[in-house]
Amino acid sequence: MSKRRKASKRPASTEVPRDDSLVSASSQSDIPAENFDANGALNQLALEPEETEVENALGWLGALGVEPGSETEREIALGLLEFYADLDYLNDPRIRFTYCPIQSTSSMITAILDDAFECEKAESCAQHLVGASLEMRLPKLAIPNSAARTADTATENSSEFQVGDTVFHVALVPYASVFENCRSNLAEGKSPFVLVPAKKLFAAQGMAEMYLTIPIAIESIESFVASHIDSQGGFSRSGVKLHLRQFVETYNRRVDAVETDKSLLIKPPEDLLAARSI
Repeated sequence: MSKRRKASKRPASTEVPRDDSLVSASSQSDIPAENFDANGALNQLALEPEETEVENALGWLGALGVEPGSETEREIALGLLEFYADLDYLNDPRIRFTYCPIQSTSSMITAILDDAFECEKAESCAQHLVGASLEMRLPKLAIPNSAARTADTATENSSEFQVGDTVFHVALVPYASVFENCRSNLAEGKSPFVLVPAKKLFAAQGMAEMYLTIPIAIESIESFVASHIDSQGGFSRSGVKLHLRQFVETYNRRVDAVETDKSLLIKPPEDLLAARSI
C-alpha cells in the first residue's frame, strides 16, 4: 500500500456502523469499565486504537460482533492501515523510498522522485538530488547550494549548476526554454548537460534535435545519480548500500542547510541505516 500525501477517503465499505446493539452482554463484560459512559452505553471513541496499533484495533472487532477472518474484518483492516499510513505521513512528511539490495540503484532513485511527485515537490527534490550527486563526485569543488524555487511557467529556466565549463540543466519537463538556454551556453563556449526524469528522456532527446545543431549530453536524473553510487560502491551490494546511505546523508545536509520546507528531506529506510563503513 502506497503512502498518501493527503488524507485519503476511506471507501464506504470499510466503515462499520457504530451501534451498541452489536455488542452482546457477554462481550461487554470483556470491555474495561472506562469504555462506557455514565448511562452505561458503550463509548465508541474509547475504542479508537492508539497510533499505528492496527493489530490492537482489530482485537476489538470481536467485541463488536465482527467475525474473525471475515470479509468485513479484512475491509476494516485495510481501512485502518490506510488511515495510519496517512497519520504516519502527517507526523513525518519526509520523502520516502524502500531499500532493496537486489533492486537497481536507479530504481530506488526513481522511487524517491515518484514519492516527491506524489507530494508535489519533485522539482525541488530533483535539484537537490543532482546537487548532492555533484558534491559527492567532486568533493574538492564547492557545488552551489540554494533553496529550490518552483517554476510557474514553461518559459522559466530550469535549475542549473555550473561546474567548470559545463552547465547542468535539471528539468522535470524538457520545455523549449531549456534548450534555448543550452543554445546560449554553446554560444558562450560552455557545454550544456540536460538532466530529466527517465520517463522524459526520449522527449528531451527529440527537443534537442529540434532546437540544437550540435549534439549535447542528455541523461536521466536517475541514471546520473545512480551510476556514481554504483561505481563508488564497487558494484558490490555492501559498497553500494554504504554509498547510497552517504548520498542520502549528503542530500539531507544540503536540503537542511537552505530549505525551510523540511518535508524535502529523505527519510532513510531502517535497513539502509545499518550500512557500515568499509
